Amino acid sequence: SVIVAFASIEYRHKKLFRALSKQTRNIVHSFTPLQLSRTIHGFGVASVDDDGLLRILCDHVVRQQHLLHARNVVDIMVGLTEAEYTPEKVVKTLLAEPPKLARWLGG
Repeated sequence: SVIVAFASIEYRHKKLFRALSKQTRNIVHSFTPLQLSRTIHGFGVASVDDDGLLRILCDHVVRQQHLLHARNVVDIMVGLTEAEYTPEKVVKTLLAEPPKLARWLGG
């Protein structure tokens, strides 16, 4: 994901991240679970302050929850935590199946 690649340059390049945010909004409906999780992770690590974008991404997380693997869940949780955006509905959805997560994590 291009977001992950640019996350290390920090959010001080706001114009670039605004453009990435706009493009993400346009194509989010076509994201795979991996693309979705890496995008959330990238925007979060870059500390992008765009609650509207995060809300859209989280809506897709809830819809794709049944397709997410443990690594996707971890990336999403890290990204949302870094962005300081942790809606209860999304967090509960991601952590709703502890036996499934434990099985994925080898527990």
